[in-house]
Amino acid sequence: STDAKLSSKGTSMFNSGIEVGYRKTLFLRAGYKWKFEDDFLGWSSRVSGGLGVKYAPVRFDYAIAPYGELGTTHRTSLGMEFGGSTQRTESDRQTEERVVDSQVDDQGKKLSLASYREGLAYEKTKDYRNAVKRYIASVKMNDGNAQAWKRLGAIYLRYTKKDMAVKCLRRYLELKPGDEKVQRIIEKLIAPD
Repeated sequence: STDAKLSSKGTSMFNSGIEVGYRKTLFLRAGYKWKFEDDFLGWSSRVSGGLGVKYAPVRFDYAIAPYGELGTTHRTSLGMEFGGSTQRTESDRQTEERVVDSQVDDQGKKLSLASYREGLAYEKTKDYRNAVKRYIASVKMNDGNAQAWKRLGAIYLRYTKKDMAVKCLRRYLELKPGDEKVQRIIEKLIAPD
């Protein structure tokens, strides 16, 4: 399967995945996320994989997704179908996938906000290393978290990581155009010495 996320703000992402089944019992899955912009977490954060086992009404699923220096996420689920036919139509499967995708998106935004707040707490105590980790986790879960991008840019600027600061602040401006103060900061950073 494939999907694309295109934004009027110029950000694009293309996801693809494949599932291979054996006798409707064992399923292997792999996925890759193409980002058409700088991704400072590296290529490994764009790869995912998993497997599923279905035996009668019981189903087990496992997924793994690395997030660069942030570590690796492991997800498992166990399910059972009760009553009626255990045969699902393709339409049932697509509907279920859409519901799960929207739940994952909502959960991702909540987790992103929680990570952002943890980053603020670390930053307040001047623990910038952990603040950066939490802000990166936040934007990984919700690329549209403008404030996390802004805070990342500010910390990178503090530690003279000019290129990283510019990338983060540009992403912030894509999400929140019109912030003239941030625009002036970027212009100063990219001006020739």
